[in-house]
Amino acid sequence: MNSPATAADWMAQFAEGSLSSAHRAAFVEWLRESPTHVRELLELSLLQEDLAGNEIAPAQMESWVREARSAGSEDVVDRRYFFQRVRRSAAAASAPRQRRIPALRLTAVLALVACLIGGYYMFSHGRYTTGFGEQRIVTLVDGSVVSLNTDSRLKVDYSAHRRRVRLISGEAFFRVAIDAARPFEVQARNATVRALGTSFNVKLAPTATLVSVIDGLVEVRGEGERADRVGEGEEARVTPSAPIVKTSNEAIQRASAWTRGRVEFDAVPLQEVLAEFQRYRRFEVHIDDPALRTLKLTGSFDTHDLESALEYLQTLPAVSVERESAAAFIIRRDETESAAGAQVAMPNSR
Repeated sequence: MNSPATAADWMAQFAEGSLSSAHRAAFVEWLRESPTHVRELLELSLLQEDLAGNEIAPAQMESWVREARSAGSEDVVDRRYFFQRVRRSAAAASAPRQRRIPALRLTAVLALVACLIGGYYMFSHGRYTTGFGEQRIVTLVDGSVVSLNTDSRLKVDYSAHRRRVRLISGEAFFRVAIDAARPFEVQARNATVRALGTSFNVKLAPTATLVSVIDGLVEVRGEGERADRVGEGEEARVTPSAPIVKTSNEAIQRASAWTRGRVEFDAVPLQEVLAEFQRYRRFEVHIDDPALRTLKLTGSFDTHDLESALEYLQTLPAVSVERESAAAFIIRRDETESAAGAQVAMPNSR
């Protein structure tokens, strides 16, 4: 079953006739995928009502919506206007009108959107997300700038007395605007980070929360622990039911390399290097010798440039790389030489 991909496609689908139960389920899932889908469908349905007496294709109306959004703010229509128009549109849809989506089908669309729009503003206001391989820069209302890495979710909760951000998943880099009257805090799993005028990176790793300070100073607190100050060039590792562990070395700067579109490694095991690339590209890799998984690599690459890393591995005397398909690789150990315990430096890929 090929489901419509845009709001205009769904509106056209409703106009053509009744939907199967499978299509209805797909429609609900499409709305849940992104708050943007809910907003676009609502905007298009309102345009459908306003322009019902004109011969204008849904695709044309969707194009106008996109142009309006690009010319103004992200929220094209005020939320109160949304609610007012949804109520009026749902009521008007029950009355027969020429050149309009059949009343019952339009009523069904608008009723579903009306139910979802409240949840949209309740749960998505102040939320920012990125998909797989996507990165996004957000400027908050106080002037602080947040860079979201791939597959990340962030919730912003500002009030008159505090600035609080919750990193729900993934990784984010914060450049905090100074406001002495309103502390800036980031909650990430079991860690709370209070900025003291700074820029820092927070990453939700599989077993810990990593706070890397690029500039300035932060206070990091674990569950039930006193706050530890973490300064420029330091990283705090916060794990449940364990003391905060701080490290300090030049490699901390690599924590923010992804904001420049890079992945950087300093004596990192091959298995971890490949896992980092898998945050940005979908591929499968098999390492046939356990000893190769600990092969240490150092270097800098574009986040999507897996091929350069594999090409370099191919030049090592102890390693061979076989491509099974466009997204599947096998890394083997050359039997003529031993790679166990080796440490190599990978040249920068530009």
